[in-house]
Amino acid sequence: MSVDSKNEVIVWSLQQSKKIAGYSPPGAVTSLVTDPGLDWAFIGLSSGEVVAYDLDRERLAPLRLPNFWRERKPKGTIIVNCLYAAAS
Repeated sequence: MSVDSKNEVIVWSLQQSKKIAGYSPPGAVTSLVTDPGLDWAFIGLSSGEVVAYDLDRERLAPLRLPNFWRERKPKGTIIVNCLYAAAS
């Protein structure tokens, strides 16, 4: 999986060496989490929301997590912090 400069999330097939699906979320992507044991990818948006993408069905899953911090403190500001681990 990858995210391009236009915030499109792309699913690639390494066996076929081609793009098999794409999804343009409703906002800027700040994080992307996948797990080999799950059929979903979780996409964090700059709004603080998290949406789930179903990798098997190649479409948006019905799971959407709101920005829980906004519910607790509606007038608070959103600070996006991206952490990248360097390959060793």
